[in-house]
Amino acid sequence: MDNRSLNSYDMAIAFPDKISIDDDKKEIDIYSKLSLRKTIYGIFIVFGIAGFLTLMTQFGKETISDANNFTSVTLFTWISISTSSFVFPVYAIIFALLKRQSLLEIYKESIRIYPRKNFMKFFWLRIFPVAVLLNITNTLAYYPLYFTAPADVSAIFSSVLAMVYVLSIIFLKEPIVLIRILAVCLSITGVILFAYADGFGSFAATGVILASMFSVTTGFYRVLIKLAIGEASSIQGAMFFSILSFVNFLLAWIPFIIFYLSGIEMVVWSNIPWEPLMLTNAFNFFHNSLVVVGIGVTYPIFISLGNLFGIPMNAIVDIIVRDIAQKIPQKIGNLLTRRRK
Repeated sequence: MDNRSLNSYDMAIAFPDKISIDDDKKEIDIYSKLSLRKTIYGIFIVFGIAGFLTLMTQFGKETISDANNFTSVTLFTWISISTSSFVFPVYAIIFALLKRQSLLEIYKESIRIYPRKNFMKFFWLRIFPVAVLLNITNTLAYYPLYFTAPADVSAIFSSVLAMVYVLSIIFLKEPIVLIRILAVCLSITGVILFAYADGFGSFAATGVILASMFSVTTGFYRVLIKLAIGEASSIQGAMFFSILSFVNFLLAWIPFIIFYLSGIEMVVWSNIPWEPLMLTNAFNFFHNSLVVVGIGVTYPIFISLGNLFGIPMNAIVDIIVRDIAQKIPQKIGNLLTRRRK
């Protein structure tokens, strides 16, 4: 019988195995293309995240310094978080181009997790506490730069995942895994080595303590997000982050006023280093946008690699530009804090 004379029904009966194999090959080809595309996106995102993280911390160090006579971190934080309100619009435009979805479809997907009734209750119980914690974590992200080198700060920041795991065991009932507990212990040891290298109680050790506080509060922040919105999609996560940022835009100027009037932070308006401040703000926005976009277009491992690569990049800049080299205990601590769960 001539195969060309068979219709699709006859082909399905006569050659079921062949059709099944062809379908499997097509599925494999599609999966391979998607994996390749995600990997290519991931490579660009790794270097983008690492680069923006390095630029953010280096210009942040330049902004908050005695040379510029500017130490108002609360003002810095308010400007930085407010700009992040635009993360969702940027995300929506990029996804509309990459995924060929309409902006209306993306918007509808992003607000699906919010209740139509009792929204104010949802706001006060779930959005507002996370927004406050976001403000605290951002403040603690910039304060350590006044006391210690950007490379040390970014290395200690990498212990965040260890803190997230510990808090997840307590609040999210995550299972206890021995190798993850070991990773937590190594991260804590790494932080202690950083403090030891700088000298306990020294000026630089204060930066280590503040950076460690950032890791702890960030752990609470991420766990609280999980409790607030559950297993949300990347689109919903981007919208939630923009809402948190907008809430901070409306309210986060209050701590600045309190600190300014009480004399805790002194601001000479004519001496504000607007250029490095706004550059830091821009690089922070690009970093946050790439993290949010990366969650949707590539594998999570590339996000972690981007933050890890930011550590040696910062160290290189510290050596070349600031003539700051890490001591041996700091190098060991650097390796330990980078252990992942």
